Amino acid sequence: MTLSTNMRVHLCGDECAQNFAEQLLRLGDGKFPVEHDTDLISFPSNFCNVVASLDELVETVFSNIRENFRDNQWLCDRAILAPMNESVNNMNVQIQDQLPGSLTAYESIDTVVDSVQAVCYPTEFLNSLEPLGMPPHRLISKPIMLLRNIDPPKLCNGTRLA
Repeated sequence: MTLSTNMRVHLCGDECAQNFAEQLLRLGDGKFPVEHDTDLISFPSNFCNVVASLDELVETVFSNIRENFRDNQWLCDRAILAPMNESVNNMNVQIQDQLPGSLTAYESIDTVVDSVQAVCYPTEFLNSLEPLGMPPHRLISKPIMLLRNIDPPKLCNGTRLA
């Protein structure tokens, strides 16, 4: 399965977003030129803004986050793409530090069902795994309010959704 149409870009009609989406597809298809002596990809000058540090990147993309974090549209208009989960986790921590409220940690279940197998899979090892598509074992977040009921037969924010 491959990405061929970015529906958000397609439906919104934003020309800049359309150009960026097309360049991302070209990048994924390996159609950007590669420097033969360094094996680095040559990006067009309008592909991205180069910044010197992670702090500058976060400030550029999420400037004034303390004033705008409750604005859903403002948040939906921003994204930072990163190739590694570790980079994403580091940026999330940095952005969360700028938001009001105290941090809350949630940990996944870290026990093995079969006690015989527990010897083969130490808890520390299980907790260190970060499989693709899964949140980390220790998820640190600020208080949130669910906008969608994840489990329909149950309650969401104290209200049964029908």
